[in-house]
Amino acid sequence: MFKYLARYYDSLSYHCPSSKEMTEKILKQIRIKNPQVIVGNFGFGKGNESLLLAQHYPQVIAVESRQDYIEALEKQIAEKKLEDKIQLVNAPMDKLPFENEYFDLILSEGGINYSDFDFRINSWKPFLKDGGYLALSELCVFKEIELPDELADFLCDSFPFREIETIDYKIAQIKDAGYRICGQYKLPDLCWINFYEDKFESYEDMPQRWKNSKAGKQVEEYNENFKYFHYMYREYFGYVYFILRKPPIKIDAL
Repeated sequence: MFKYLARYYDSLSYHCPSSKEMTEKILKQIRIKNPQVIVGNFGFGKGNESLLLAQHYPQVIAVESRQDYIEALEKQIAEKKLEDKIQLVNAPMDKLPFENEYFDLILSEGGINYSDFDFRINSWKPFLKDGGYLALSELCVFKEIELPDELADFLCDSFPFREIETIDYKIAQIKDAGYRICGQYKLPDLCWINFYEDKFESYEDMPQRWKNSKAGKQVEEYNENFKYFHYMYREYFGYVYFILRKPPIKIDAL
């Protein structure tokens, strides 16, 4: 049963709503003058962003805590002959083996399930060079009102380790952490539609004996619920891409 569940998640193109076009849009907003840019892709999952970043920057450090994700991306890197551009690091997100002021840009899509937004923006900030960027997408609620009960219950059950708050709340956390906000973008519906279609297609490709199992039926129910809650309440919640910048050092005038 568990091997089919693993196969199902590994077959997905993305582990959260996203798209190549959305990531490209974010990268166009980032201006880095250093010709020897070093980029970190934290929690790379399927590795889509790591491969895309390698098209734009000379050195990408792709970080994941799961060895199977490391091995899967390693194969893609070899196939595309990108060994000189992408370095893989297997490490937990709360114990990253990097020196301070190492990266010009850190990109992380979809959040990390076991650490909240405030922890990430604060703990990753020392790894950024002065003037460096942090770009990350995060699930937010859009309205300063009490959520419908069924939506609140769904979000609580689906993301038990995540702090899901309003955009303004996230912005306050960003400012308290000492960043400048360079941009924020709600992910368009197309990112969600592609995500759902991918999930349902992958589910249909699973063996029938697994789909008839308890785990298979739970996955099907979860997929249906996620699609329902997005279409029913998309004006209440969704992913937001934030572009943050660590302020550059001010040089006092002589």
